[in-house]
Amino acid sequence: MSTISSALVNSVSGLKAESQSLATVANNLANSSTSGYKSNRTRFADLVTAAAGGGTNGAGVTANTRQNVTLQGNVADSSNDTDLAISGRGFFCLVKTDAGTGAVASTEYFYSRDGEFSLNDRGFLTLGNDYYLEGYAATYDPVTGTTTLSTTPSALGVDPTGYAWKATSSLKLNANLPESLSVAALGGNVSSVSATVEIYNASGASEMVTLTFTPDSVMSDEWTMALSSSDPSLTFSPGSHTVTFGSGGGISAIDGVSGSSLSTAIGGGAGSQTVSFDFSDLTQYDRGSNDIKVSSTDQNGYIKSKYSKMSVASDGTVSATYGSGLSVTVGQIALANFANANGLTVRSGNVYQTGLSSGEAMIGKPGQNGTGTLASQALEGSTTDTGTEFSRMIVSQQAYSAASQVVATCKEMYGTLANIKS
Repeated sequence: MSTISSALVNSVSGLKAESQSLATVANNLANSSTSGYKSNRTRFADLVTAAAGGGTNGAGVTANTRQNVTLQGNVADSSNDTDLAISGRGFFCLVKTDAGTGAVASTEYFYSRDGEFSLNDRGFLTLGNDYYLEGYAATYDPVTGTTTLSTTPSALGVDPTGYAWKATSSLKLNANLPESLSVAALGGNVSSVSATVEIYNASGASEMVTLTFTPDSVMSDEWTMALSSSDPSLTFSPGSHTVTFGSGGGISAIDGVSGSSLSTAIGGGAGSQTVSFDFSDLTQYDRGSNDIKVSSTDQNGYIKSKYSKMSVASDGTVSATYGSGLSVTVGQIALANFANANGLTVRSGNVYQTGLSSGEAMIGKPGQNGTGTLASQALEGSTTDTGTEFSRMIVSQQAYSAASQVVATCKEMYGTLANIKS
């Protein structure tokens, strides 16, 4: 009778194990379209008990779910600027948000491979409505056009209603001064020519600066360039420069120093800025005209304009592009890696937390600590393979059916024993 009981216990454990296996298959199939989902499988292990007189007896089977978090899913393109995919190891770092206020609710980290982010009304990159993406925020200086990254991760985003600009710091003038005016000046007939160029000040507003060239009445091929503006608040230091041309028609020196560039500090109500003028394409030829001929101007400033879109580079650098075409770095995404990523604890919402066997998170920039790179406008797909899952489902179904037959047989055998008459 004890043998029949053992058979019944073993078969019941088989029913439980195959039910768990089927539940794992069902969960994998349910998440076959979940971005960044890592499929699980059921691990079976036999149970034994010590037998009288030595040896062991089979005591059934136990089952537990085994995850493969490090398995890379397929990366597919998407049309969303804020969709991100990790190629290689690593996890996005997330912090929980307060559902009511939208503020960071806790400094406790969560981790995910799901990169289906969006910008919320506060300008933060969010996963669903529950988590903010962490990264190294950047501070932008519109006067110098430089950015400085923070050394401590924080919730990352961009102000969707914000404006940005860049003050002009360099300007190149491609123009020709009439040689005939220089010749006439030596005879006492001095006349000036001028060109007006546009720059952007420290507040992102347009300013018109006039460059007035006057030939010297004593020195051949030498001109004085004076800077001025219709805005009386603008100041220039220095306000004038001496430009000397060589025999070939190109500039040979500025302010007595060999070269073709100069710098001027511009001050005013919007703030101060230094502009470097490049006159390497400024010439002095006789082209049948007594006026300056401006072919082109090229300056590196951007007018104040509104946020347009966001982009992410493979190193995690997040850039905001504005209506003027200016691209500003707003931060760099942080990635975490673990000594044993399969030891992470799974939480709802396609996120993980550190587990007893995962090790502590190693957080840094993409490419650091063994992490991979990022793909923008892309998502990592689920690692669920429907063909494999259906095969496992069939095996579980057959094993479950067989175990249930053993239970039925045990029932009949018990019935036979109960009907034996003494």
